[in-house]
Amino acid sequence: MSETADLAELLLEGARYGDLEDCQQALDQGAKVDSRDSQGRTALHMASGNGHLEITQVLLKGGAEATAANDDGNTPLHYACLNGHLEVAQELLQHGASPSQLNRHLRTPVDEALGKQHQDALFRLLAATQKENQCASSEVVLDPDADLTIPSKYGDSGPDQYGA
Repeated sequence: MSETADLAELLLEGARYGDLEDCQQALDQGAKVDSRDSQGRTALHMASGNGHLEITQVLLKGGAEATAANDDGNTPLHYACLNGHLEVAQELLQHGASPSQLNRHLRTPVDEALGKQHQDALFRLLAATQKENQCASSEVVLDPDADLTIPSKYGDSGPDQYGA
């Protein structure tokens, strides 16, 4: 393995397992902040999906792309919403992540939160963020009084986890 690949792996694994020192070491030694694994996931996907807020912040400050999509079209916000990491979702939204971005299964980050224990809190966060940003007409409109118990058009509330 090359030094570049070793640094990328150190960054990705550090982000996945919450090891800030490894992430910082990899970045300091020249790892690209948006390095990807074999499934197209970045360190930001890993940190977001596992609720590592401090690492998420470091990556975003280092220039990580909040809207980066993996091979399935999932963004870090998809992962954060799926797993109920509200503070991470808020950080991503503040850095330009979109709650209406579709993955290749035609699911948004909002869809990923539906049916989960954390859906109400996440829904309030997304609605508040949307109000602050006065989103464009092409963005999904979130109604604070919507019934969130309705399953998706596929009859489910999404996969249990992405494996981030």
